Amino acid sequence: YWQQFGDTPDYVVMFLPDEGFFRAAWEQDAALVETGVRSRVHVASPTTLIVLLQSIAYGWQQESVAEDAREIQALGRELYERVTIVGTHLNKIGNSLKGAVGAFNDTVGSLERRFLPTARKLEEHVVSDKELPTLAPVVEQPQALQAPELGEQLRAIDAA
Repeated sequence: YWQQFGDTPDYVVMFLPDEGFFRAAWEQDAALVETGVRSRVHVASPTTLIVLLQSIAYGWQQESVAEDAREIQALGRELYERVTIVGTHLNKIGNSLKGAVGAFNDTVGSLERRFLPTARKLEEHVVSDKELPTLAPVVEQPQALQAPELGEQLRAIDAA
């Protein structure tokens, strides 16, 4: 029967609308169920049809859950890859900030050691009534990424 159709299930269900019909057929041929299985035809009474349909519904539900799980896995992979990219960018920004702070502090140090001593000598000769500003180094550093999800690669800010 099913061979006349293209893509078909593994078996067909022959529904008998009354439990008595199934019992009468089985009394006439005790091998009815085995013969049907070999022929890929399953005989179903109202009770067995309900169980069969519930099993099919459960299978579809499980397939839906599995599809959702595959989608969640794909989204998780994509999100993880994006977090890795953002973390890499944050690492670069952190290193750049550390470099900028270091360059600023080096400039302040050079200004205090080399430039301001001469400027103070000029101040003794009252070149201007303005006072030289006091410069302080920047002590703040970028906060290191601590989230375990970002991995060791992103904590390299502390090591740099």
